[in-house]
Amino acid sequence: DHLTSLANRMLLHQRLQLLIESNLSSGKKFGVLFLDLDNFKEINDSLGHDIGDMILINVAKTLLLATRKTDTVARFGGDEFIILVDDIESGDVLRHIASKLVTNLQQPIRVHHMDIGVTTSIGISLFPDHGKDFNQLIKSADVALYEAKSAGRNTYKVFTPPSKL
Repeated sequence: DHLTSLANRMLLHQRLQLLIESNLSSGKKFGVLFLDLDNFKEINDSLGHDIGDMILINVAKTLLLATRKTDTVARFGGDEFIILVDDIESGDVLRHIASKLVTNLQQPIRVHHMDIGVTTSIGISLFPDHGKDFNQLIKSADVALYEAKSAGRNTYKVFTPPSKL
């Protein structure tokens, strides 16, 4: 991504495809965290896109510092980010990371002598439980993201498959 220097959508797709292929044979799990900055449009509209861009750059740095070198942090588009967390034992690891990210991103960001508060909502999906291909894993994480937003924002939710009657 030219603004944040994170992986872009194309590189994310390639890395996710590689994870799927290697983990299908090994039986290992990995997670997808889908982050969206809460009310980011208001920041762009009221403070300008240059301030919004600085916030996105700061958020990207925060995400990189909060993840392992083996994880993939990508800007999916606009104010949406996706983190691929490889080689995990259970969803508990993903909940821990998401909780840490929610806390870390609450810290005010200093831009041009202003402290700007940003919060994030996060949706989580787990391979292979919530999908076995790129589209399904992203869709499951996106559904969970909107559950987090509906729950009042500044939180995370793990995808819950619809119950079968």
